Amino acid sequence: MILGIDIDGCLNDSERWEKESLIEFSKKNQIKLPEDYLLIKHFGLDDDIYQTYMNEYFPRMVRENPPRLYTKEVLYALKRLGHTLKIITARDALRDKDDEPYKGYMMKRDTLNWFDQNGIPYDNITFSSTTGDFTKGTVCKEEEIDIMLDDDIKNIEEIVNAGIPCIIMKNINNQYCDLPNTYLVDNMTGYYNTVIKLSKLW
Repeated sequence: MILGIDIDGCLNDSERWEKESLIEFSKKNQIKLPEDYLLIKHFGLDDDIYQTYMNEYFPRMVRENPPRLYTKEVLYALKRLGHTLKIITARDALRDKDDEPYKGYMMKRDTLNWFDQNGIPYDNITFSSTTGDFTKGTVCKEEEIDIMLDDDIKNIEEIVNAGIPCIIMKNINNQYCDLPNTYLVDNMTGYYNTVIKLSKLW
């Protein structure tokens, strides 16, 4: 099968990164975070403060957030079984504006370096967008994805509406997702087991 795989929140744990980095940022800048900050747009921060946080911590997340436990082992095992691994990420979305300090080409370079440094296998990688004509649902159709791994509810809905089953890496925002043709997992081992189960039905 052709497996589509997202990075942030799937191959890495972006929820853990957000908790740790936002606590660090709030202490450093003497900002009080709302108790439910992970559920709120911009984490409940004012737009300018949120942008300051993103400018500092998003590039670090791309470069430094480690893979989830067993990511490399699971992806190598799936390749050995004959599956094709296509990474589909929206990391370069809207990143080429003049006032954007972390440009799209920088993010792409850092993303490719992250895969190399962590020894994570893949067959190809596509940098999609969150808006316009190159969103994940469109890319999944073009890349003939059989099953997609994602964690973002908006992406998941678009992918499922495009007729593609989606394995959901569980987080605080998607744990109650009840969309059809979706399968919730907690970790990379759960992802592997779900792919194996679904491949037998293919």
